Amino acid sequence: MLAWNGRYSDKEQALLLSMMESCDLIFPIYQWDETRYYVMIDALPDAAASANRIAMVWPDDAPAVEAVAEYAFLHDGVLRALLARIGRLAGRDAVYWRHGVCLYDAYTASRARIDTEQRADGSGLVRVHAIGPDADALCAKLIALLEEIRIGAAPEITRDDASARSALPRPSSEGDLPVLKPAPIPPLPGQKPVVYISYAWGGDDRKDLKAFAVQLHRALEDEFDVRRDEEATRPGDRISEFMREIARGTRVLVLLSDKYVRSANCMQELSYLYDRHRADPRGLDDHVLPLMVDKDFRCGIEQRLGYVRHWKDELARLKQLTVGLEPHECMSAIEEMQAINRFIGMTDQVLKFMGDVLMPRGDDLPSEDFAAVKAALRRLGGE
Repeated sequence: MLAWNGRYSDKEQALLLSMMESCDLIFPIYQWDETRYYVMIDALPDAAASANRIAMVWPDDAPAVEAVAEYAFLHDGVLRALLARIGRLAGRDAVYWRHGVCLYDAYTASRARIDTEQRADGSGLVRVHAIGPDADALCAKLIALLEEIRIGAAPEITRDDASARSALPRPSSEGDLPVLKPAPIPPLPGQKPVVYISYAWGGDDRKDLKAFAVQLHRALEDEFDVRRDEEATRPGDRISEFMREIARGTRVLVLLSDKYVRSANCMQELSYLYDRHRADPRGLDDHVLPLMVDKDFRCGIEQRLGYVRHWKDELARLKQLTVGLEPHECMSAIEEMQAINRFIGMTDQVLKFMGDVLMPRGDDLPSEDFAAVKAALRRLGGE
C-alpha cells in the first residue's frame, strides 16, 4: 500500500520508516530491488480472519510443549516488540496475525505458535506452543526472546519444559548464531503436498484452458492438495492475497501461454515467485514447474524481448494517462506502474529459465494421466 500521498521526499520517507521500525510499529518482510516492504503490526488481521492460513501450518490436536508468560500488566509494546523481532528474522517464512505468529525453526526442526491474551484489567499472557523433534529447545528460545523485552514488570513464566534452558544455543567458534533460524513452514505430517496452479483465464480459449486446468487438477488430487483460484477462494476473498499465497508455495505449476505473459495478474503472481526465490540460484528450479499448454509457445530471445517491449509499451500508456495528475490522485495507477517495472526487469530472465525446462508440451502433457507432471512435482519436493 502506498501511504505517502506524494507529500514526503525520499529522505523524509526513509526517516519516518526508520522511526516506525525502531518503535516496533512495523518490520520489513521482503525487499524488491531498492523497494522494501513492511508489515504494520497493528494492521494485521486477527486470528479468526487468519484461521485458514493458521490451519495449514499448525495442528490443533498435536501434543505440544507449552510455556506461558503471565503479566500483571501486559503493555502493547511487549506484543509489538515480540512480533517485530520474530518478523525481522522470519520475513515471509511465518504466518502472522494481530499479536500472534506461527513459525518453523530450522535449528530445531520444530514449529511454534505464539498466542496472546489481553484482559480488561490490563493483565494478560503470552502463550507459546511448540511441536517437533526439539520442541523444548524452541519453546525455551522463544521465552528467552520474550524475556529480553524490558517493558514494564517482568512476567511470571510457567512451563512444562523445565530442562529446556540447557538446550539454548551456545556461541560457536564462528561467532554468535541467531537464536532462531526461521525457514519456510513444511507441510504438516500426513498432509498431501500442496500444489498451486497459476494460469490465465481470459481470451477466446478460456473454456479450453479451464477444462485443461480442471483435468490437471483431477489427475493430481489423489497425491497432492491442488489449489486453483477458482476453488481455493470464495466471494469476498482478495485475489491479491491468493497471489501472495501462491508465492509462498513449494510447488507451483505455471500454465504458460501468450495470454499468461500478457496478463498483469499472472505476471504479478510470477513476480512474487521470482522475488521470493531470486536470491537462490536454484530457487525457481526447486519450486516452479512451467507447462507449455500451447505447443507452439516459444521462449526464444526474440519472443522474450517482444514481451519486454509489450510491458514497456503498457508502462508508457499508463504514464501518459497520469500526466497532469498529482500522485495522491492516481495512487493505484502508480502501484500498477511499479508492478510493470518489475515485470520489465524479470521477464527476459524468467522466460529463459522456463524455456530451459524439459517437459511435454500441448496435447502431450496429459499422456499417461499426466505422469511426467507428477514425477516432476515429486522432484520439486525433494523426492
